[in-house]
Amino acid sequence: MSRRLALTLALSSIAGLPSTLDAQGREPQALDGLRSVTVLVERTAPEAVAAGVDTVSLRHQAEDAVQRLGITLVPPGSRDSASGVLYVNVFAATNPGRSWHAAYVELEVMQPVTIDRTPDARFYATTWQAPVRLRVVEQAALNGEVRSALTTMLDEFSRAWSAANPPR
Repeated sequence: MSRRLALTLALSSIAGLPSTLDAQGREPQALDGLRSVTVLVERTAPEAVAAGVDTVSLRHQAEDAVQRLGITLVPPGSRDSASGVLYVNVFAATNPGRSWHAAYVELEVMQPVTIDRTPDARFYATTWQAPVRLRVVEQAALNGEVRSALTTMLDEFSRAWSAANPPR
């Protein structure tokens, strides 16, 4: 099966997902009390980096948005019970001629959860997520489209966090 056909099938299957999946984890109450986060940008595929996606600038973009809200940035591995992870994932695929790229952008908040019988174990669960953004663009526009999609998603996060954490 060609990559183009596989990508077309994947994109059409995403479009057919039920709307309940889109709404899952988008309630602002899940962000109540979130005072600190670690920003984690997933390692981006070499194809996306070759097309100009800069993961360091994506991390800085997310960190700036978090700091504007007054949320403290903490290093990875922090054991703060009010801390979470702001997770950014960018995936890009291209056709054999590299005439276009499909970019998938994901933003979610993961917070620590415990298991009663194993309280020392450290697990994270997604408690909030922005709707996934999917773009098909020319290679030269990929980085700009990814950053634009992330800006929109960070704005959604900001609104949700502000709704759950009004000024006191």
